Amino acid sequence: MPCVVRAIENFPTASGDVPTSPINISACGVLSPDDPSLVASETTVGDDYEDYPEDDDSDVQNPEVALDIARKIRELGNKLFKDGQIELALKTYLSEYFCKHFSPALLTKCQNR
Repeated sequence: MPCVVRAIENFPTASGDVPTSPINISACGVLSPDDPSLVASETTVGDDYEDYPEDDDSDVQNPEVALDIARKIRELGNKLFKDGQIELALKTYLSEYFCKHFSPALLTKCQNR
């Protein structure tokens, strides 16, 4: 679902922030409260960060905070890889890649090391 929401957020708009063409969501269904997708799986434990840094409340402009987030995500990816969950590890590593690059302050600090 986050991909759908993000796609709608990024849809081109005209004046008044109105979408340039209608956006319709149909046949979306309803999840029951006991749907397994609503429960954090063992593979998501440890990834407590938003998919998009601008949605996170952390001070990601602080290089130490951004580096700590990237380090934790990398460690989770390493664990998933060692456990044989290659596709999920790749998704996690790509998330780490994104986290390392959303803070200009972090990039500057890394380049100066």
